Amino acid sequence: MTNQPPVNSISQDQAKTPNLMDLFLNEEWVKAAALAEEEAGCDIQAGYTGIHLREFMTNPSYFQKMRRMQAIVLTELRELLNQFDLGISIEAAFTCGRQIILEKLQQPSVEIQTQLWSVLEAQEALPEKILSPALKAEVKKVLRDILTQEDWQAIATAAAESVRSHLLNQAYSKAF
Repeated sequence: MTNQPPVNSISQDQAKTPNLMDLFLNEEWVKAAALAEEEAGCDIQAGYTGIHLREFMTNPSYFQKMRRMQAIVLTELRELLNQFDLGISIEAAFTCGRQIILEKLQQPSVEIQTQLWSVLEAQEALPEKILSPALKAEVKKVLRDILTQEDWQAIATAAAESVRSHLLNQAYSKAF
């Protein structure tokens, strides 16, 4: 027998959800998580800059800011991939990159958090809420910092597979 605690429905939900932030949209899950924290008699860390789960769940503005921060990074990823002129493989590359980035933004380093909070605060101060070239450069720096060579290889592989699949579908489905 092992001494591991039993897996509860909260941890099972976390294992099934690719983006843990989506769990916070489920009111029942949020209540169950808060109850689990109460029953444990201690604070359960949510991760981002040491904010506790209860505080995170009761602070919708923090949740919204995290979503906006993700949106900013993903928008810049899409713009960067567009600059690479990937053609028909752009969606596959973006989908792969999006998954990698959302995973990495689950528990970003303090340095990355600081950079992104700075960009978000600066964006919120702008009347049009559109990133300036300087802020875009900051987000691209974050992308360079969080995406490893292996991550770029995975994105390139997804793009290449998309082109291969498209070419074969075209070759086999249409008469020459």
